[in-house]
Amino acid sequence: SLDPALFAAKSEALASLAPIQDPFRGESIVSLSAVKNLELDLDAGKISFVVELGAPDLKGEVKAACDAAVRELEWVKDVSITMA
Repeated sequence: SLDPALFAAKSEALASLAPIQDPFRGESIVSLSAVKNLELDLDAGKISFVVELGAPDLKGEVKAACDAAVRELEWVKDVSITMA
């Protein structure tokens, strides 16, 4: 069963990422289901996920925006993002 605190934190993380757009497709990375393998360790403050964009994030702007967005969350200390 899914831990309610973990479910809430995942929802919070996705909400923080929702304003970020895939520049190639012009839509939210969350509504495009581009955020994959979202894993959290609330005790350690760790979050990791994969972002699959329609075209490569050559300047790293999307990755930087994702990193900044999830770091706004109180419990996040350690962020690992893989761009696919």
